[in-house]
Amino acid sequence: MQSLPATLCRYRSVGEGERARTQRIVETGLHYFASPSSFNDPFDCRPNFTLDGSEDEVRQYLRGMWSRQAPHLPEAERHAEVDAILSDPTRDPRIAENNRLFAATYESMVTSQVGILCLSEVHDDILMWSHYGDCHRGICLIYDTNYEFFSQAFPVRYQRERPCTNPILQSPEQMLDSAIYTKSLAWGYEKEWRILHYQQGVGERQSPSSALKAIVLGVAVSGTDRQLVESWAKSSPSKPTVMQAFLSSSEFSIQVPGLR
Repeated sequence: MQSLPATLCRYRSVGEGERARTQRIVETGLHYFASPSSFNDPFDCRPNFTLDGSEDEVRQYLRGMWSRQAPHLPEAERHAEVDAILSDPTRDPRIAENNRLFAATYESMVTSQVGILCLSEVHDDILMWSHYGDCHRGICLIYDTNYEFFSQAFPVRYQRERPCTNPILQSPEQMLDSAIYTKSLAWGYEKEWRILHYQQGVGERQSPSSALKAIVLGVAVSGTDRQLVESWAKSSPSKPTVMQAFLSSSEFSIQVPGLR
């Protein structure tokens, strides 16, 4: 398991549409845990769903699913329905063409019950600033991870193949881990860490007010926004240092004096 970095970052816009929420994050430490359905990666939290197993294993799984979804039905009726499903080629979930409903149900369960806070190891990545820092007009918040709040942060794995979830062979925890913490190699530059709140769902959560140690201003931040951020920093209980990012004169890189 990868060690938790000493700091983690969160890029934010200070533009009109996001200004109030960003101010609240800086001044109060309230973070919004978002639904995976709002993420910019269409594959995010959408693993390949299969039902591979013996006939008895599949039957037991479906019986358990029916008992949870239709507890009002007599057991014999639920069992008869499972037998009918497995004997019908148009309904048998082991057949890929019929698997979409189960996959959609699982995706819906994940997106409706999970809230995720996305963080990054890096404060100076050009693409991160472009995608999440309002095209370098925003800010990057630097957090000291030596707090209990960040102990539940886990790194994202980057790989070529989509993760595969199978409720017959995997526990709910294993399926959730595979879905939430696996992304395409294309996103590897993000060096992302995620804090997952399962069943609490989407909403604001309080982080330690003293965890915010620095705020980096994007290279294209306006003078007005600089003054706003500086005023927020003064109102923050942690009194974070405000730093300016610069374009390197010799490389295609972002430099922040005072930060490694």
